[in-house]
Amino acid sequence: MTTEETNVDLKEVETKDDAEPKEKEEAEDCAPVAADADATEADVSEADLDQEEQEKLPMTGGEGEAHRAVEAPSAGGAEPGAAGEKNGSVKLKIPEEEPEEVKFTGLTKEELMRVAGTPGWVRTRWALLVVFWLGWLGMLGAAVLIVLQAPRCRDLPAINWWNEGPLYQVGDIQAFSDTRDLKGVEQKISSLSQLKVRGLVLGPVHVAPADDPMSLRFEEVSSEAGSLEQFKSLVQAAHKKGISVVLDLTPNYQGTSGPWFSNTSVTSVAERLKSALVFWMKEGVDGVQLSGVERVAAVVPTLWADIRAIVQNGTDEGPDKRVLIGITERSSAEEVSSLLSSSGVDLLLSGVLRPPAADPSQSLQLLYSSHSQSQLAWSLGGPAGGHLASVGGVALLRLHQLLLLTLPGTPVFNYGDEIGLMDEDTKFPRMLWDSEEELNGTLQ
Repeated sequence: MTTEETNVDLKEVETKDDAEPKEKEEAEDCAPVAADADATEADVSEADLDQEEQEKLPMTGGEGEAHRAVEAPSAGGAEPGAAGEKNGSVKLKIPEEEPEEVKFTGLTKEELMRVAGTPGWVRTRWALLVVFWLGWLGMLGAAVLIVLQAPRCRDLPAINWWNEGPLYQVGDIQAFSDTRDLKGVEQKISSLSQLKVRGLVLGPVHVAPADDPMSLRFEEVSSEAGSLEQFKSLVQAAHKKGISVVLDLTPNYQGTSGPWFSNTSVTSVAERLKSALVFWMKEGVDGVQLSGVERVAAVVPTLWADIRAIVQNGTDEGPDKRVLIGITERSSAEEVSSLLSSSGVDLLLSGVLRPPAADPSQSLQLLYSSHSQSQLAWSLGGPAGGHLASVGGVALLRLHQLLLLTLPGTPVFNYGDEIGLMDEDTKFPRMLWDSEEELNGTLQ
């Protein structure tokens, strides 16, 4: 072996010797790295387990619980920050996902057109159309059957002007106004119009000495009541206010032998009345009132028929219908009903409601069941009976006024009934128009 070869071998040995410490150092250096890798994998496994356990916990916990969960590993000796960085365990609140709302947008026009033209949908539409019209025709037929089979309503009675409002009686012209004549009555027409009076019943005002049929003059106005010119002016003024005028032509209104005098004079008086009716109809009166109609209708029925025809039948000069009002003292509902049918008057005033008549409710029911309400007239007083406050009492004045105005038929009031005027020594007390005048018992 040469010297050069020996030197080479020595260098190789030295190189080997030098390499062995380096390998040892590299081995020693790699050992901790492997150990660290093994520890890191173990820590990651522990972190995954901790995360699974935390996910099992309820998510409603506060921040303190999350903090304790994060700091739990540090209790074993590791620092909180290092543990957090080591395993990356963080508690998160994940909101629950809401289901998406499904919105129905319907079919497009093209889709609808495609579906509408299919045979099944065409048949369905035709079926629905047929069902609709069959149901509609069925309901129409049912409605027609109900109308045809329903009981018919009673025909409404014919309404005349005297059924449209109350009648107002002025039996004594002198007691009604300060002028004590027909002119004074004309001056109060506006007041009567404010009361919604439909008809004014005047008088009697003709010349008729008590119980003296020979001196009876139907066509002449008594000087105590005024004149014929005043009467004509009164009629015109009343008509302008829409108030009809009815004239009381009772023959013996001042006597005591009866409204038609004695039985022997009924025929002659009724005959004279016929010509008087023609006279007053020409003067524009809208009707006539007569007391004691039961006597003249029974004694002279033929003449009574003529009297009715003159009043109730229209003429060329007066085509409007006129009223014939009868007055009777009878108070029995049966007798009043019979007289109303036999006499043929348009309205009949009686004592059915006047005390001490029988039960008024039964009387009303009987009259309603036998006659049309257009033939019924109601009054509690009148020229013969007196004023409402005196007949029924002051305490019941308003009640009686309400009764007369609400009963089916025509209410008839006496002058002064609207203010509660009372009878004193006479059934024709002076009418009070001024509140400063001396008051009577009722107003006090």
